[in-house]
Parts: sequence; structure tokens; C-alpha cells
Amino acid sequence: MPPSKLSMKYQPNYAKGEILVEFKGPQSKDFAKAFGEKLGYALKDEEYKHGNAFIYIVPEGQEKKISRQFERYKKFVDWADRRDIRLEQRWTGLEKIISKLEALKDNAEIPDREYKRLLDNISTEILKLR
Repeated sequence: MPPSKLSMKYQPNYAKGEILVEFKGPQSKDFAKAFGEKLGYALKDEEYKHGNAFIYIVPEGQEKKISRQFERYKKFVDWADRRDIRLEQRWTGLEKIISKLEALKDNAEIPDREYKRLLDNISTEILKLR
């Protein structure tokens, strides 16, 4: 009997040719660019929206190996890993829902009809996240 969908493990969707690197302490984009260039990797011109990590362009198929290469510099690098696009999409969806809930909380004294309509819209958005 196949396992139920609820018992299936999470399956990441790793970006091909990209890794994330987070440095110890806040670091500038210039620092991240120079650091990556010294190791032979270009900083992607895209801001990472889910923390203080930077996105590097690396050869496809070598993401794990190059992540470990960055992590050897423990004095500067907090962590490095493959970029999980699926996880980022989940976080983005959840952040939108949280934002809508916070807006509703700040304006909870609206008429019942409008309150219920907004809750219905949020519920619909939640169901789309599945």
C-alpha cells in the first residue's frame, strides 16, 4: 500500500547552478561579491528575500561541493547550502497570508460583513498554498 500524501517527506526543489551563503554578522553586497570572486564564483544580481544570505552562481551539479568550499571559511561564513526554490515559494505565500492577517488585526473593528469577506479571502489564499 503506498504511503499517504501526509506521510510523504518534504522534497526540496533545488535551483540548478545556485547556492546560498550567509556570512557571520551583517555583510555588505560588496563584501559578498569580493568574497565569492576570490573563490571563483559570481554573486547573482538578485536580492535574497528570506534572510541575510547571498545567492551565488556556480556550475550545475557542483552546488553541494561548492557550498562546502564556502563553509571552510568558518571565520566569515555562517552557512552555505543549495537554494531551495520550493521552500522560498512556501515562505513567500505564508508571508503574504501573515501580512493580510496583520492588516485585518489592525483594522478588526470593521463591519461584520466586511470582516467575514476578508476572512473568506484569506481562507481562499490559504487553500491555494497547498
